[in-house]
Amino acid sequence: MTYLYLQKIGLKPISCLIGAISWMFNGYVMVWFEFEHIPIFAFTTSSILYFIEVWIEKRTRLSFLCLSGLIALSICISYAQLFIYQMIFISFYFLYRIYLAIKEYHWTKFYILRIFSKAILVILISFIISSNFFITHFISYKQGQRQSIPYSKLFKMTGQVLPKYLMTTLFPDIFGNPTLQVCFTPYTKKTQFYNNYNELCIYAGIVPLFLALGCIPFIGKRKQINFFVISAFLSLLMAMGTIFYYPLSKIPALSLSTPTRILYFWGFSISILSGLCADFLQTEGLDRRKKIVLFIWLLLILVSFAIAIFAMTKEGKSFLIGNWNTVVPNAENMLYNSDISFDIILKPLLVIIAAFLTCISIIYAPSVKYKNILLSLLIILLSYDLISFGKDYNTVSPRDLEYPKTSAISFLKKDTTKFRILFFGNFLNNGFIPFDIEDIGGYSSFYPKRYGEFSNIMQYGDKVPNLWWLDRGVFLDKVSAIDSPLLDLINTKYILIPPYSKLESKKLKLVYDGEIKIYENLFCLNRIFFVKNYYLASNSDDAYNTIKRFSREDFSNKVILEK
Repeated sequence: MTYLYLQKIGLKPISCLIGAISWMFNGYVMVWFEFEHIPIFAFTTSSILYFIEVWIEKRTRLSFLCLSGLIALSICISYAQLFIYQMIFISFYFLYRIYLAIKEYHWTKFYILRIFSKAILVILISFIISSNFFITHFISYKQGQRQSIPYSKLFKMTGQVLPKYLMTTLFPDIFGNPTLQVCFTPYTKKTQFYNNYNELCIYAGIVPLFLALGCIPFIGKRKQINFFVISAFLSLLMAMGTIFYYPLSKIPALSLSTPTRILYFWGFSISILSGLCADFLQTEGLDRRKKIVLFIWLLLILVSFAIAIFAMTKEGKSFLIGNWNTVVPNAENMLYNSDISFDIILKPLLVIIAAFLTCISIIYAPSVKYKNILLSLLIILLSYDLISFGKDYNTVSPRDLEYPKTSAISFLKKDTTKFRILFFGNFLNNGFIPFDIEDIGGYSSFYPKRYGEFSNIMQYGDKVPNLWWLDRGVFLDKVSAIDSPLLDLINTKYILIPPYSKLESKKLKLVYDGEIKIYENLFCLNRIFFVKNYYLASNSDDAYNTIKRFSREDFSNKVILEK
C-alpha cells in the first residue's frame, strides 16, 4: 500500500519502489516484527493515507468504506498507545490535505462542512465496529494496575532517546545488539527500563536517511514534503524528551508508558521522504537545490567517518559504553572485540560509502536512462542493508520447532479438568499460552490492579507493593506463597520447578519427575464452586484484611462481598 500511496501523490514507479521497500523493511518494523502488531500498523498507516488521497480526489463510497474499515482494523490490533499516535498523525495529515485542497479547488464553506461531517462519520463507524475494544480498554484504564506518570517524571521512569544514540541512524549496532549477546543501550536513570534496543530503534536504513535528508532543500517544492519533514523531526524530538511531547502526555493513556513508541512515525516519515527525494533526483540538471543536497551528503559521510574513527579510540569506547562500565566489567572489550567489530563499524561504513557514491552518481548522470539504472542499483543496496538488518534480528527456525511439546507439557495436557499452574525458576513468562495451559502470573501490559494486589498479599501479606513490580505483570517468586490458601482459591493445581529443586509442604505431592519437577496441590479448590455464607466488607481495606485472615475452610464456605 505504500507503493500505491506514493504513486497516488504523483511519484514515478522507481521512486515508489524505493519508498515502499524502505517502509516494508524499516528497522523499527523489523525489530518489532515478531510481535505482529507493528507490521499490521505498517499496513494500515500507508493504506489510510492512500484512501485519504482517493477520497479527496473522487469522494467515492468505496474509499469511504475502506477508510472506515482500515481505522477499525487499527483499533482491533489492540495496541492503544500506538493507535492514539496513529490517529493524531492521520488527523493532522487529513487537515493538512484539506487545507491544500481548499487552496487548489477553492471549496466553499458548505462543501468543507460536508467533508468534515463525512470524516466524523468515518470515525464513528470505525468506533462502532470496534466497540468491544473501547469497552474492555476503558475498564482496564479505570481499574488497571498502571498509574499515570507526571510529565516531569515520564521520561526518567520509562525511557528516552539520548543525543548520542542518534549515531545509530548510521551505525545501528554501535552500542551493541541483542543478537550479538552484547548490548549497552545508553540510559541516564536506572528506572529507564524501556531504554532497550527495540524501543529505541531509529535505524531507517542508510539509503533512506541519505534520501530523506536530501529532501530538506526541496521543502515547499512538493506539498507532502513539508508534512513528513516536520513529522520525522517532531517524532524524534518527542522521543528525546523535549517539551514537544508535553501536549501528548495530557491525553489519557499516553502517560502510562514510554513516549519512545512515537519513533514508529520517525521511521515511516523517513521512508516516505526517501521516495520523494528519489523522484527529485530523476530530474536533469544541477540546480541550486541539488548543490545543497550534495553538501548535506558530504557532511553526512564526514560525520560517518568521524564516528567510525572515534568509536575505535579509547575515549570513544568509554563515551559509548557510558555508565554500563559500573554494571558490566570489561564492557569495552566485550563490545569492540575482533569478532563483532566488522558488523558494528566496517559493514555500515561500506554501505554508507556505497550509498554516497551512488547518490552522487545519480545527480551527475547525463540522462534519465542512466539515472534509472543507478536508482536500480540503489534499490539493491537499500534492500541488502535493510533485509540483512532484519534477517539478523529475526532468526528463522525449522517449523517442527514451533512450540514443541515436552514430556512435562504432555503430562499436564492429560489433565482435562480446569486448572492453573505456578512455576518457580527460569521458565518463560507466558510461555504456556500456546499449549492452552493457564498460569496465575505472567507479563501483561494491562491487568486488574486488584489481581496484582491479591497476588502480592499471597506472597508478602502487604496490600501495596512496589509500584514497578505491579506495573510490569504478576510475577510470583516467593516459595512461601505455596502455603497460602489464596493459592488454593484461584485453582492452582500444579507447581513447576527446575529438576534440581525441591519443595516441602504437606499440601504438595510430586507427580512428575523428569526434565522438570511437577507437584500437585492437593488442597486446590475447583474453578467454580458454591458457598452457603458471605462476609460483607465495609470497604476495600476491610476486604483485604479479611482475605489475609481467611483460611482454606473459610474460603470454601464464604464469599467476601464489598459495599
